[in-house]
Amino acid sequence: MQAMASWIVDDGPMDQLARVVPLDEVASWPKGQFFVAEATRRNASGKRRELLACDPDIFRTCEIAVGSEAADILYGHLRLPREPIAKEAEYQAIAWAMTERKDAVLVTLDKRAAMLALAELGRGRVAHAFDLWLHLRDGGLITETQFAAICEATRRNDHGLPDIPLRCKR
Repeated sequence: MQAMASWIVDDGPMDQLARVVPLDEVASWPKGQFFVAEATRRNASGKRRELLACDPDIFRTCEIAVGSEAADILYGHLRLPREPIAKEAEYQAIAWAMTERKDAVLVTLDKRAAMLALAELGRGRVAHAFDLWLHLRDGGLITETQFAAICEATRRNDHGLPDIPLRCKR
């Protein structure tokens, strides 16, 4: 039996989930499969905050302890002292995935974060939001209608995509 991957959901995909999937449906999702960076949870507002608050075991937090290997990577390698804190969630997620969860896949829409995660985590450890949407649909966690809506929202949000990828069309 193949192990189930852990998904670290970045801010952009989290916003799209919060806008499309009703809270009562998310409450029935499997526990321990989905994670968010501490900065994502801390800075959440509106629907994203409601989604993250519905059950803390659905979207667990990537916690980085002071003095840990992840903290050393985060503050000594990924995030330079003079760098703006805007990318904090991505850096936390990557450092946590490097040290705490070797099966974790970072789901992001941010192209720079995707390239950094690909370089640091390697092949198969970073994914576009469409990968998560397919996983949710194929696992029966979202409906076909929700899948179509979230795919269209993702396409509109990513200005480089002229259409929804063929693999997401049936």
